[in-house]
Amino acid sequence: MSPAAALARAREAVVRAPRRLVVVGAVLLVLVAALVVWRVVASQGDEPVAKPVPIKLQSAIEDPFEFVEHAGATWLVGHRLVIEVDPTWHVYDSERASLDDTSWEYAAGEPEPEESAADADVPTYLAIYAGIPNRSASFDEVRDRARADAEQQDGYALVAEGAVDVPGAEQAAYLRFTRQVDYRGQQRTVEEVSYFLQVEPGVTTRVRAFAPAGEFDAAWDKRLGTLQVSP
Repeated sequence: MSPAAALARAREAVVRAPRRLVVVGAVLLVLVAALVVWRVVASQGDEPVAKPVPIKLQSAIEDPFEFVEHAGATWLVGHRLVIEVDPTWHVYDSERASLDDTSWEYAAGEPEPEESAADADVPTYLAIYAGIPNRSASFDEVRDRARADAEQQDGYALVAEGAVDVPGAEQAAYLRFTRQVDYRGQQRTVEEVSYFLQVEPGVTTRVRAFAPAGEFDAAWDKRLGTLQVSP
């Protein structure tokens, strides 16, 4: 090969080299972008994804509680809350404003045993204190007051407390404990889990679930998993 030909080939290689670098660089950028997208999707997949609340189970902040039949199940719906309950449940306390006028109070649960069943357990039931807009106590006030009240109960024993994920809630925490109650002249140990939910800015709702001690998980695990704050 002549010197002239060798020089020409060298110049051609020099011209092609930057093009190869540009192509390799573009490929690397595409791979990096794909990796970033994959990581974002994967991280989102690790988080619980709430099922959309059907229109029939949605409610406004002022809507009173009611039982709704949907998709072969019974739901308690009202004040933006929705939770699946047992179809045999009935209302214990009809909805009314609390004495301090900061929440709507309501209670429902399984029917009480016959009057003659003196040794019967405390029935499983739910008590709700739904915050009233512009009057509701703050999230911290509701949670701290509930904890202070629980600590004054006979036989109080803390089981667990902390943050909890409730779909649709802006903020949520729970308090779980056992205590002694007098039921039909007999001392009974009950277990309670209170959920504190900020359903919208400035509005906090407390949901209290009760069951005989030792039976709480069987009675409530699946039901509490259906609790949501509707849009």
